[in-house]
Amino acid sequence: MKEASRIQAAIEILDEVLKDALPADNLLEQYFKTRRYIGAKDRRFIAELVWRVIRHRCKYTEMLRNHVSARLFIALNLIDTGSDIELLFNGENYAPNLLSKEEKKALKEATLFESFNVSALDECPEWLYCKFSDKNLLASLNKPAPVDVRANLTSREEAQRDLRKEGLFFSLTPYSPIGLRSEERINLRNCMTYQDGKIEVMDEGSQLLALLCQAKPHHKIIDYCAGAGGKSLAIAALMHNEGIIWAHDINQERLSRIKKRA
Repeated sequence: MKEASRIQAAIEILDEVLKDALPADNLLEQYFKTRRYIGAKDRRFIAELVWRVIRHRCKYTEMLRNHVSARLFIALNLIDTGSDIELLFNGENYAPNLLSKEEKKALKEATLFESFNVSALDECPEWLYCKFSDKNLLASLNKPAPVDVRANLTSREEAQRDLRKEGLFFSLTPYSPIGLRSEERINLRNCMTYQDGKIEVMDEGSQLLALLCQAKPHHKIIDYCAGAGGKSLAIAALMHNEGIIWAHDINQERLSRIKKRA
């Protein structure tokens, strides 16, 4: 894909994100699923651009005031990274339409904007900002998250060795004794350690919740709000596949994923 085509794809995804109807990661997955012709490098560029804009959403909203749109959010981010937006918003096939006079004016005013609310600079809604006593936590929430996985029915050291053989380097998670972490984005679909079920994607916080249940093989567990079943499956592994777990969720589509994952 040409760079301008990538920009247009990011705009289309962000248009849906700004409706706040579905989680952004679901929207990205749906978009790429229906466009399998988009290559891996293009997908990575598009996804990273969308997430980068989302991390600046509060600030960009203040800068644009009454002119909020996916196109202008993307344009502002491209300006921040030193891209030539006139070259990318060129109106060619599969590229974003030319910027209108109103859009150019809004962008010019946005780049001169200086009177930010402190909450916007920390990318936090104003109603929530006052509830944070630790502003370092806010800063950490706006950083790209690492990729956490848990070892599944094997030791994490063994899983780590298997991943290293595939050229994937994971460190041990600092708190969870079953977790591994990569600071780089990786595609687990091509990872045999993942395909063989030796690891499962799960952030360290969720791993700790599963561990704190202290489930034993003879226990009966009820997991309400199970979602796609990540914690249910982690608890099942900790129980060595013995005992009973009931997984419940009001969203049947999400809950149905547990069968394939199991």
